[in-house]
Amino acid sequence: MSALLDNLTQRYRAALTKEADIRLASLAYNEDNLTCIGGVWIMPLTLRHCAYLEGSTNAFIVGGKVELKDVGLFLWITCKDFDLNDYEKRDQFYREHAVAAMGVPDVVDQLSSYIKDAFQDAPGSGGEARSSPPIVSWIATLVDLLASEYKWSDDSVLDMPIARVWQYYRCISQRKSEKFHPVNQSDIVRREYLKTQYPSLA
Repeated sequence: MSALLDNLTQRYRAALTKEADIRLASLAYNEDNLTCIGGVWIMPLTLRHCAYLEGSTNAFIVGGKVELKDVGLFLWITCKDFDLNDYEKRDQFYREHAVAAMGVPDVVDQLSSYIKDAFQDAPGSGGEARSSPPIVSWIATLVDLLASEYKWSDDSVLDMPIARVWQYYRCISQRKSEKFHPVNQSDIVRREYLKTQYPSLA
């Protein structure tokens, strides 16, 4: 039991440290704050990136089996040199990077982890179930919330690191005492610890 508790304590502290680092990095973001995945330097994930990726039904965002085209498009849209209207540049990027990236053994896991980190402070699955489909996109909802609250422009919110957007979302929700169910990795580890102390919670 002692070894298990020591392991949980170490994992909990590591999770807290990683979460804090992600939050601070998103707040201190500059153009040099890039992440290398599959040999490509990509920017922090933003709402605008998600809009492009969702609009192209990219499997990393909408779900489904990840294929070569999903990896290539994700890396292209999030790379520093992305140009929405330059198809020649896009095709050259695919030829030079997409196939090579798929040769990296854990590139899909790296991208999945990159997305998970960006959404670490997003609401969990708790709360009341919807009785009907949403009438606007989740991206528009977040833009409206932050633009209304802070008087920021649409573009500034769309181009803000999502990890920062979710922190502001959390601040607004807590300030207005709205139902909010964030689930961080540290929360998961803490629940494991509580179950070892109080088996009835299992």
